[in-house]
Amino acid sequence: PPTPVPADGVLGAGETFASGLVGLVNSLPIIADWNGDGVDDIGVYDPTTGALARDLNASRTLTLPSDAGEQTVFLAGAQATDQPIAAEFNVSIAGIEFGLYRPSTGEFFLDLNDTGVVGAGETIGGWPSGGRVAVADWDGDGDADLGTYDAFTGLLRRDTNGDRLFAPGEQTLYLVTPQPADQPLAGDYGLTAGLEFGVYRPSTGEFFLDRNDNGLVLASEVTTSWPGGTVDELPVIGDWDN
Repeated sequence: PPTPVPADGVLGAGETFASGLVGLVNSLPIIADWNGDGVDDIGVYDPTTGALARDLNASRTLTLPSDAGEQTVFLAGAQATDQPIAAEFNVSIAGIEFGLYRPSTGEFFLDLNDTGVVGAGETIGGWPSGGRVAVADWDGDGDADLGTYDAFTGLLRRDTNGDRLFAPGEQTLYLVTPQPADQPLAGDYGLTAGLEFGVYRPSTGEFFLDRNDNGLVLASEVTTSWPGGTVDELPVIGDWDN
């Protein structure tokens, strides 16, 4: 893999890379350790065509046709509202796998065998439609669990038993007064096993973080010290100081 360099918060020489997917104006970045070497790799997904491109050889470029094996049509019949996912769905395969959540039907399309294409047995249905994808290792067992958050109703749904299916007991009212622009988050905010859920509200700069992992927000779990007021702001969460 490329040699890691210390981050300085400024884009410098040698830090711009071409994805190779020229002309796909609707494409979305999707970053993960695709090949399991411990370093994140670039990727792009186009929800209008279903095209998925991943840097599997850690070159940080996609040059066609020589790198044709790094581009696939992930899902025939893709929908523009499909939401991309990068997560560890199969711990027996090195690296991170790709997936999609389709809010119009409540379906998940998960590349469990890491072929770059959705195959038989890799479509999970039965989840309520609507909402935004919220996938993370909720139970701390090492693989990713499914979930969704509905910013209109404040309902959080998480697969807490690892079967990838939705059950009514896996739904909580996370926020009593949600706002449609609220952005769902997943991170290690507390001391519980697995990851915890959170919400960022760009209109006020507030973070609502479920540190005790009970599926609800307490008054002590609201952080209000961040600047707000710009509805187009997006949250960026990471372990910045380690």
